[in-house]
Amino acid sequence: MKAPLFKTKKAARIAALAMILAAAPLLGLAAPQQARALFFGYDQQAEAYKHQGDYAYETQNYPSASNYFNQAINILPYDAYQAKSGLYYSLALADDVSGSYDRATADWQHAKECFDQLLQAAPSNPQARINTAWATQESGELGNLVKWRATCDPNTSDYMANVGVRRWPANKFPLRIFVDESSGRGFGSGSRGTIEQAASQWVAADPTRLRITEVQDINQADIIYQRPQAGEVAQGSGGRTTYDDFVDGRGSRWIKHAYVKLTCATVDYNNMNAAQKNELYNLALHESGHAFGIDGHSPSGLDVMYWKSPLLRLSSRDMATIVKIYQ
Repeated sequence: MKAPLFKTKKAARIAALAMILAAAPLLGLAAPQQARALFFGYDQQAEAYKHQGDYAYETQNYPSASNYFNQAINILPYDAYQAKSGLYYSLALADDVSGSYDRATADWQHAKECFDQLLQAAPSNPQARINTAWATQESGELGNLVKWRATCDPNTSDYMANVGVRRWPANKFPLRIFVDESSGRGFGSGSRGTIEQAASQWVAADPTRLRITEVQDINQADIIYQRPQAGEVAQGSGGRTTYDDFVDGRGSRWIKHAYVKLTCATVDYNNMNAAQKNELYNLALHESGHAFGIDGHSPSGLDVMYWKSPLLRLSSRDMATIVKIYQ
């Protein structure tokens, strides 16, 4: 599941941060007119860099995205904490998926510090209308993230040490997957094929053990893919995977069913643009990893099971982890 904080979708969070940047006044003194290096001011230029960074990220040009986000941060006044919190967040994601783990950790720490500064400034800056409950939550989650990352090594051959593990019993394979096509919860035919292809990537990592077959009856399925109803997926998240477990006679716990909820731009696959199709595929790929038993997230942005991964192909660490689970 991509949800706060280790499981959450980039576009929704960036959209929320963009609203903050656009609607809420920055903290700090306005720069004197004569000190403005660019004719439309610091905040407008920073916003322009941010939009360029967002575009570079969405088109998978992550080094350029990092560069634009850095320029936006550097041009803002030192105490523009409200704007910088979102920019450091975006910068951390770009650095993580570029493979710059230590730099991204520093970015997450800077984002946390910006939220801390917002909380300190809130009592004396009522005009900024700072949502202190939100800032407190973000600071706490980012603090936990930074602490967790300090215990992780992103360069190991797998990330078994960083995730929980669930397993399907061997006699359940091939797992029966059902992709809902109903009008209320389902996907169109093109989307259904995309979801099946994403699940098949995990099978290809260990085809002798991991096997799937499609069924048309939801009551016969082991893994069920559906669109979420209201409240089934956390705000800002693109997907969620939940499980039914059972305990065998030896006391071992196994997966009985996995329920995968995937948001998508539209039911009609043909009306999706390329970015929306990639987003659905990425989301199905990530959540299928959970459905097969990876109960947690990789700390590395180079893995599909990173909590905000934009990737469309499994990494060697993704494959090594799923293989190790079923050895």
